[in-house]
Amino acid sequence: MASSHPTLKLKFESVRAAAVSLLRFLLIAALILGSASPSFSWKKVVVPGGLVRGTSPLSPAIQTDDLTYVSGMVGRDADGRYRAGDIRAQTRQTLQNIGLTLQAAGLSFQHVVSVNLYLAGIRHLEAFDEVYREFFPKNPPARTTIEAQLMDPNAIVELSAIAGHDMERRRTIRPLGWPTPSGPFSYAVAVGDTLFLSALKPVDPKTGGRVFDTIEGHTEQALRNQEAILKPADMEFADLVFSRIYLAHPSFYQGLNEAYRKFVVATPPARATVIGRTDDPRHLVQIQSAAVKGSGEGRPRQRSARFAPSLGRGD
Repeated sequence: MASSHPTLKLKFESVRAAAVSLLRFLLIAALILGSASPSFSWKKVVVPGGLVRGTSPLSPAIQTDDLTYVSGMVGRDADGRYRAGDIRAQTRQTLQNIGLTLQAAGLSFQHVVSVNLYLAGIRHLEAFDEVYREFFPKNPPARTTIEAQLMDPNAIVELSAIAGHDMERRRTIRPLGWPTPSGPFSYAVAVGDTLFLSALKPVDPKTGGRVFDTIEGHTEQALRNQEAILKPADMEFADLVFSRIYLAHPSFYQGLNEAYRKFVVATPPARATVIGRTDDPRHLVQIQSAAVKGSGEGRPRQRSARFAPSLGRGD
């Protein structure tokens, strides 16, 4: 029958060839789009048991492919009570609450790469660290410590955390010649291609001295310290994706930016600048940042704004 209808056979072959070409095109397009997808493709809300749930519109933690972000936790027990005025008891309860959250995400304290510590009074820091060391006995996460007014007047301490999932790609960064950190924190912790830096002080890490007692001098020293950490991680300022800057006084803002421009000359990271008291009143500024390796490739090496209004990871 086919031989009696050569035209029909030709049309069939043409349609089949077109279908094969279309299928090949769709497969190639799927591969290209898949390789260009973001670094995480899903997020999951982590809700641990045994914690008091407040009424604020927040999740206890959010988990993505490679990182888990833990909301700020305070020292309230399962019945919603605080040990009033007891920094050690509140610290222990706060860390236990974070531990429950990490456990619900299938993680532990060993996975934590960055912590933000907010104290109602910086005078509590020494007692806080006594308990904190029990939970991070070695290779502690990067940490930023700020005195802050907490939302609950009964709370003395609040902690937020970021945990990395891939322990095989977790490593602490300490530049050559730098001493062991003075407290239970690491200068920086990398997990995969992401680097989390502690809030760096405006002192020479090798001598502990401050070179200049001006906001410009303090800013330059803090940024030189950042640069010293970025280099062994095979990164540069262009790879920064966010910075949090803590100033001792609003009048320092202009001087901060003048010094900041000298170092951050490519597309700047997203940034927040607030007035915050640190653990040493002699420090006029501290700078906390995160960087993603290779995210700065191809950026123009030229001066730009002081900060980016928003910056996607890998931009």
